[in-house]
Amino acid sequence: MKMIKFSRYVVLGAALAVVTGCNDAKLSTIDNGVYIAEAAPSNTFSQQIEAQLVDEGDVIKTLTVRLVRAIDQDVTVTLDIDQHNQQHEASYELLPEEFRSFERTVTIPAGEVSAPVINLTIKPFTTPNNEAYAIPVRITSVAGPIGLVGNANHILYLLTSPNKQKA
Repeated sequence: MKMIKFSRYVVLGAALAVVTGCNDAKLSTIDNGVYIAEAAPSNTFSQQIEAQLVDEGDVIKTLTVRLVRAIDQDVTVTLDIDQHNQQHEASYELLPEEFRSFERTVTIPAGEVSAPVINLTIKPFTTPNNEAYAIPVRITSVAGPIGLVGNANHILYLLTSPNKQKA
């Protein structure tokens, strides 16, 4: 008899906890926004894409600017080189502009979630002192009814050139 009463109290207490514990459990929707699909979702550049470059030709890396959800207006996004060293107390050498090129402005058409792929072209370079170069790319502006989402608005490419030794 005592066990039945105890079981009732346990069930009643659990039901009361379930009913009162879920008052503020509201699922909020994720706002729409622009981001770089290849970028890491953190503000520490924890995803660093390293490319071992050879001097036989250009290396092409792709960037994809996306929306969370499609909208009924065009969205124009501008990308540029980031000031990574100043913001993150780093000392990477920026790859000179004559060795890199990419489309700085891209438009996501109305009704689409993705812009055309951006090709980041890296031309062969030499590193007489074994320097490591970087190309930090960031979304600098968004023209449209939405803004950036999360921290995926930047990406860092670390580049090295192979050591060449005479045999």
